[in-house]
Amino acid sequence: MHLQVLDCKHNEIASLPAEIGTLFSLTKLDLSFNMLTQLPWEMASLNQNLKTLDVSRNTLIIPPRPIVDKGTAAILEYLAINKDKVKAHGLTVVDKK
Repeated sequence: MHLQVLDCKHNEIASLPAEIGTLFSLTKLDLSFNMLTQLPWEMASLNQNLKTLDVSRNTLIIPPRPIVDKGTAAILEYLAINKDKVKAHGLTVVDKK
């Protein structure tokens, strides 16, 4: 059995580890009501099974609010596209804690 639902709402989470992108069986991830400003680029790899991603009530900068408002598919697509752009330019993303 693999983890399919992860409910992390109301936990004052400020950042997520890159390893969250290895939870390939997730279908629902609730990160609402936390202190996230950025989602890890590695979350883009969850696009096969993740159907519901709730990041409401966070102060996200990455991805920007207009993308978040479009829902799970748009968020994962944004992360995938922009992760590739960052790598293509030889840049790294710094997680400021």
